[in-house]
Order: sequence, then C-alpha cells, then structure tokens
Amino acid sequence: MYEAKFESVKRWTSGVDADYSGSSKTKEAHLNYLIKFCENVGMNPDEIINTRIQDSMSCDPRVRNRFEYLVKGFVGKLKNENGYSVAHLAATSLKSFFFYSNVPLTYKAPRTKDPETYTPTTEALEKLYQLANPGWERSRISFIRACGARRGTVARAKYRHIKKDFEAGIIPLHIHFDSADVKGQYFGYDTFLGRQAVEDLRLSLERRKRGTRKIPPEVIRDESPLLRKENTAVVEPCDETGLTSWFVSLSRRVGFEEEETITPHGVRRSTETALEDSKMIPQNWIDHIMGHRPRGAQGKHYSKPTVEQLRAAYAKAESYLTLRLTPPGDVLVTPADVAAGLKTANETTNGQISKSERIATKPLDKLTEQEIKRLHEKRQQVQQSLGPYLKPSSIQTQPLKTEENFLNDDKQDKTLASEKTVKTPDLHNSSKAETCPCAKEQESVPYQVIAVTAKDDMIRRLEEGWDFIKRLADGTVLLGRIPRETIH
Repeated sequence: MYEAKFESVKRWTSGVDADYSGSSKTKEAHLNYLIKFCENVGMNPDEIINTRIQDSMSCDPRVRNRFEYLVKGFVGKLKNENGYSVAHLAATSLKSFFFYSNVPLTYKAPRTKDPETYTPTTEALEKLYQLANPGWERSRISFIRACGARRGTVARAKYRHIKKDFEAGIIPLHIHFDSADVKGQYFGYDTFLGRQAVEDLRLSLERRKRGTRKIPPEVIRDESPLLRKENTAVVEPCDETGLTSWFVSLSRRVGFEEEETITPHGVRRSTETALEDSKMIPQNWIDHIMGHRPRGAQGKHYSKPTVEQLRAAYAKAESYLTLRLTPPGDVLVTPADVAAGLKTANETTNGQISKSERIATKPLDKLTEQEIKRLHEKRQQVQQSLGPYLKPSSIQTQPLKTEENFLNDDKQDKTLASEKTVKTPDLHNSSKAETCPCAKEQESVPYQVIAVTAKDDMIRRLEEGWDFIKRLADGTVLLGRIPRETIH
C-alpha cells in the first residue's frame, strides 16, 4: 500500500531493487521500520522528504539536522527495547530511504556484531549432526551441508527438485533450482547432494509417509516440501526463521557458546570452505554449485561446465562434505549400549568414556589378552554379586578364556541366532520368559531369561532389575533375573 500511495516510497524500492538482491522478507522489514518512523514523527513518507528538503535550505544547523535527531531518538528507543541488531536494521532502513530521495542523512547507524560471521568447523557440525534425531533433523543439516543452499532456497525446495535422480538412485543427486527459488531471482543454478544427505532425506520421507500418533500419514507429491515443519498436522514448508531458530536451539543443546552458534548460513559457508579445501574443484565451478554470481569475465562468459562435469567433480570432493556420525576417540552411546554395560557421558569424567569401558565396542578378534582378562574378571564380579541368591554349587570358578575361546563362543552365538534357537518376540508381546538351561543342569534356583527386541521394553525391564546377558547377531537382547518368589 505504501509503495503505491507515496512517490518517495516507490522511488526508494525501485532504487533498492536495482542495486541489491535482498529477499522479500528483508524488504518487508525495511518498509515496516519506515512505517513505524512515520507514526513516531506524525508525517507520511512524502511529507518527511518535503520537510527534509526545506530544512536543508535553512541556515540554522539545528533545523538542517532535525531528522538526524529524530532518527537517532527513534533508533535509540528501539535499541533499548530490542537490542543492537534491531536498532542497526532500523537505522539502515531509514538511511536508505533518505539516500534514494537524494537528501541523505549524516547520522551513523549503531555498530552491531554480525551474528553470522562464525563459520563452523567440520568437527562442530559433526557434534550437531550426532545429537540430531535420525531422519528429519539430520536431513536439515546434511542437506545444507551437501549443497550449500541458502535458507530461503531450502524453504522453497520441493520433492520435484530431487525426484528424477532420487527415484533412479543416482548419486551424486542433481538438483536444479530455478531463478524463482534463488535469492534475488537473478538466475537458476545446479547443485548436488551426496549419499549421506540422500539417505537422510529418504528416512525423513519414509517417516512422513508412515505418520506418527499426532501427525497423519502424508502423501508425497511433486510440490511437497523437502523439509517440512514437524510439529503441525498440516503440511507446511520449514520457513527461514524457523530453520534458523532450530539450528540455534540445537546448538544450545550441544553446549556451544553464543559466539559458536551454528546457523544455516554458517553451514553454507562451511560447505564452500570444504569444497575449496578438497582442491578438486575449480573456484568457478564451486560458484556454480553454490549459486554464486560467477567471478569476473572468465567466470561469466568462459567457464561453462555441464551438469555431468559438475557431478563428476562433486563426486571427487564428496568425502570432504560427509559428516562422521562418531568422531574418532568418542563412542556414540545409545540406549542399547547402556543396556550392554556402557556408561553415558554424564556418568563419566569430563563426558569422556574411559578406555576400559570402550572394550565392549571392539570386535572379539581385536581384543588383546589383557582386555580378555579384564572381561573375565568383570564376569566373575557379576557371578559373585549373584552369590547370595544362588546355591553354592552354582557358582564355579572357570579358567581364563583365551582369545580363541572367545572367538569360538562368538561363532556359537551367531550359529544360535541363525538357527532361531531364541525366537524373536513380537513387538506387541516383546518378551517371553523361560528357565535358563544352565540353572537346570546345576539344579540351582530357576533363572528367568527373556529375549527382547523392542528398545523401550528393554529399558523398562532394566529399570525393573533385569540383568543384561548378551546381544545376539540379529539384534535380539537377552535379559535375565532370579524370580522374586525364590529370593529369601
């Protein structure tokens, strides 16, 4: 309405459009600050410019600088109420308005710290990626990391953008964004997704097709958003502000300091940094993949790679963009690992898992003699802790097993799983009690053993006092305990 009603506003927006490529959201923000300023001084935009022209002809410096004082007071009030970032944007908006009306202000906008100057390292992104939930959360991180898209372009990404290569199983997956999907809408460009981003998107789309208790199943169509809001039953694309807020929130959960907060544009910067670090793609080609304006005459007029040339170059650098789920030296602790006897980060010193606790994650053929001895000692401790509830004859000291013995036991466990000796329970009836064979042979008190496949059921039973026995090759977990009626 303001643009159509006032000549000064129309002149302002035309000048900004000609010189800059800001998003529609940014233009709305600038116009809103002008409207608030007009309400504050009690004039419309045309009246402000006409008054400014008259003031500039006065010999009194107080009259000539009247609007400098008005703008300074308006911006200062915003700074006290909303902080430096809002005040800086408001000052920039008003200075731009006066500039394009040929009556510029001498007022300087307050300085503010750019919240997006931080470029996260690959290690920082891996921490963020590891904490995120598989599927829809990780797909947000890996998608931007893989293609370096701007957050506005991410919000406009549809299933049709990936449909052809996604359904054909082609990796790197080619995406073509039209000019309407790009900031400034000045040109379209081609970019790619690596295997990690494609798999995360696949998990996210499958979950959306299944639905949840609160969100009904979704039919994925060509115009379905690639990244949607996950807390609404109605399908809505993840907007720019919501995407940034989610990254900031996840950064807080990881424990990053304020200056280390990761934003979508920070991930975009890390993508270009990683591509440059690979030294496998020419800079002009990186500009094509990132959606930048080509640099210089060579980039604009001479460097014209085809989609397949870009795909081949991207494939060489893909490993530099892949986020490792478990960085070296750390162990990704899951509820299943906790059930197997590993400690969580809160239960260890400085959040690090000790070397002795890391033994359980090694293959048996990699165990040293010392580690085998430590495992055997731990088993003896468990047997001794059960001593008050078992007959003396049921606790026997066994000779120390060699590495070969442990490997043979592991082979027997895999054979046991393949022969379905322990049946995998149904998810609705996730446990079945039976009497441990060794307890029958030794004529001790009966020892109940259950096979569990559901993670929630396993955690609940561990809290009830069941002991972890073994995890089979097919993922089934064996738990056991002495019936309560036999404990005196």
